Amino acid sequence: MKTESGKSYTYSGGIVISGGTITVSTSGNNGEGIESKNTLDITGGHITVNSFDDAINSVQDLTISGGFVYGYAQNMP
Repeated sequence: MKTESGKSYTYSGGIVISGGTITVSTSGNNGEGIESKNTLDITGGHITVNSFDDAINSVQDLTISGGFVYGYAQNMP
């Protein structure tokens, strides 16, 4: 997924990533990477996120229990 501005992927339910290769790149104001308005569980896979704002974000619980996860947000302190 790639977008020039805005959120790349936002979901109001829970997100579970259990495998595969996921690459997300965003740029521009408010360019979020992967965002859940609920829970986000990463149990496997190869996830790479390069974003302007939050790389990986969950309003409720964020759990990483496996896989390779790399997140970079260029506009965060």
